[in-house]
Amino acid sequence: MSDKIFLSSWLTAPGQVQVKIGNNAPVIFEGTQGFNHWSMPLEGQRGVPTFSVVRDGNTVYSKDGREISDKTQLASGKVNFNAFVGSF
Repeated sequence: MSDKIFLSSWLTAPGQVQVKIGNNAPVIFEGTQGFNHWSMPLEGQRGVPTFSVVRDGNTVYSKDGREISDKTQLASGKVNFNAFVGSF
């Protein structure tokens, strides 16, 4: 299992898909019209991820996901990042 965010987006027109976790700089993906798939490493980033679609410098849609945290209740001390599915 990779320590990454995997995302897919169906875009009605070309645009940027931006992922921002907490106070970190956003990661920007260039999307084409239709179905797009990307992944990005977490690299220790923690916080609430915000997913946005941007066209011509304007945010068209934006939605927050569930907080990424290093808190765990597992006896092993490992962190379980379950899948989150969202749409907008």
